[in-house]
Amino acid sequence: MMNLTICNCNNIDNGNVSIKQNSLNIKYAINGTGKSTIAKSIIYSGSDDKKLLESLTPFKYINDKTHLPSVQGLDNIKSVLIFDENYVNKFVFQADEIVKNSFEIFIKDDNYEKHQKQIETLIFDVKELFSENKVIENLSNVLQSFIDRFKATKTGWSANGVLGKGLAKGNKIENIPDGLEV
Repeated sequence: MMNLTICNCNNIDNGNVSIKQNSLNIKYAINGTGKSTIAKSIIYSGSDDKKLLESLTPFKYINDKTHLPSVQGLDNIKSVLIFDENYVNKFVFQADEIVKNSFEIFIKDDNYEKHQKQIETLIFDVKELFSENKVIENLSNVLQSFIDRFKATKTGWSANGVLGKGLAKGNKIENIPDGLEV
């Protein structure tokens, strides 16, 4: 168990915190009791940028260089991860997904990769079959030409297209235009 002494950090004049090394340490308390200040002081004291720790100087000592923030007892700590509101906002709650990289975390695994490769192989085989088969290619061209003549619009078939003109006046066998009866 490590015992930390935190001095002159925001509203903490002097405080002791026990931390178990290489373990998840949970500090739970009501809002405003200094949990975030303790976390920041631990992170900032391990930083090469001393201005970070100085940013926690209490307002009452803002112009007093004899009461700078300090953290004692972190000699063996190499890295610290803090699961706080910033972490939650950055990694957990995202605009387009609940957890950042949720696909990679929950779905993408070796089994997924194996099936993905199988699907890609099948799709490649089907493309090859279609591209090498002249009958399918001709049928596709005929169908595309047939569809293009109808002049499709966003709302349906164009009245100016072959289909629209052909169906505009009803059944052409029963409704023969004048002059074409013979």
